[in-house]
Amino acid sequence: MSNKQKKGEIIKIKGNYNLALSEAEAFFEAACMCETEHFRLDMNSKFLFPFVVNLTFACELYLKSIMIFFSKDCEFVKTHDLLKLFKNLGNDKIKDVLQKSFEEQGKDLLIFLEHHKNHFIDFRYAFEDNDKQLSVFSTDLGNFAKCLRNICLEMGKK
Repeated sequence: MSNKQKKGEIIKIKGNYNLALSEAEAFFEAACMCETEHFRLDMNSKFLFPFVVNLTFACELYLKSIMIFFSKDCEFVKTHDLLKLFKNLGNDKIKDVLQKSFEEQGKDLLIFLEHHKNHFIDFRYAFEDNDKQLSVFSTDLGNFAKCLRNICLEMGKK
């Protein structure tokens, strides 16, 4: 079998919960710094791309932290796709908490995740495709990151 991942294939690898959470926190803080430096994050902001990349990567790492925490083998799904990570989270209680946090705002988590699932790559490599239509719901992305962060910090207390 080759090292290349086949489309749709789920690859799990082992990870370190404390390091994953520490990295998630660092990327979350970097995104917060971008937001602080430029209050109006729009397509003309020089901080929009690092904000979205850092915040999306923080979400990814928080999701992977949760997977590692609840996996008997400390495994997580190897992908940057937020929707795929959510679907493979393996903990229905946490999925419910995340879905309810969006429902309380009158939003649908799965629609949000479908829209933002590849933002880490899309915004990091935005220059590669002139026809790429990029949009981000930064408030929803921030709320999702904060919800994930709170879940992870609560897990760490156990």
